[in-house]
Amino acid sequence: MIETDETKRDYHGRFSRFWWPGIVDEHTARRAAAYGAVMALFQAFLMLLVAVLTIFHVAYFIDEPWWDLALSVALFVLLAWLIYWRLSRIAALFALVYYLASQIGISACSPKVILMKCCFQYPT
Repeated sequence: MIETDETKRDYHGRFSRFWWPGIVDEHTARRAAAYGAVMALFQAFLMLLVAVLTIFHVAYFIDEPWWDLALSVALFVLLAWLIYWRLSRIAALFALVYYLASQIGISACSPKVILMKCCFQYPT
């Protein structure tokens, strides 16, 4: 059997096409951008949920004020718009880097605390 692009694509399965979609024309590029925009909107929704819960003192997930989370929500909505409607690669890369930096900051501790520890470390 001769392998064509279609058989190679079907061989890898549906999950791999979602994880790393192949881009061959404008339609597939828009579909790949839609995946990235949906993930940015999902992150914005989760941050909005955390901000609302923080405003109403229901739960405190992180030590960030609600307005800082609201600014992050606005940033992710803007990045989702740039990714989907403008097909901006820079916005997609910035969204990924910002997401990873925020996850590292949440898992270790607040970036402000890390900055304070690095700048104002007393000699022993």
